[in-house]
Amino acid sequence: MFDHIAPYFPIFSFQYGQLKYIYVTHINGILEAQDPTTGMWHNILNDDTTFLETSASGMFTAALVIGMERGWIPKEEYNDAVKQAWHGIATKYAFKDRQTLN
Repeated sequence: MFDHIAPYFPIFSFQYGQLKYIYVTHINGILEAQDPTTGMWHNILNDDTTFLETSASGMFTAALVIGMERGWIPKEEYNDAVKQAWHGIATKYAFKDRQTLN
């Protein structure tokens, strides 16, 4: 992940810029595949007939949160996707018997 290797490059280096570009491009690509109903991602990203993948949804959500916290992506632009993903994961598993999240 970008957050693991970014500290090894000076922030204004060409390599850092390339890695950040790859990260942002990847993040935007996975957001296109986010299920609009649940906020999660399908096992095969471009096939919404496949099952919703919990572990990948968690990893994608973590990648978004880390990017926002470190300033790689703007929070105001990506925060709704994070909330929707977290709600989908939590609703499906952690709060299975509850009506709403607190």
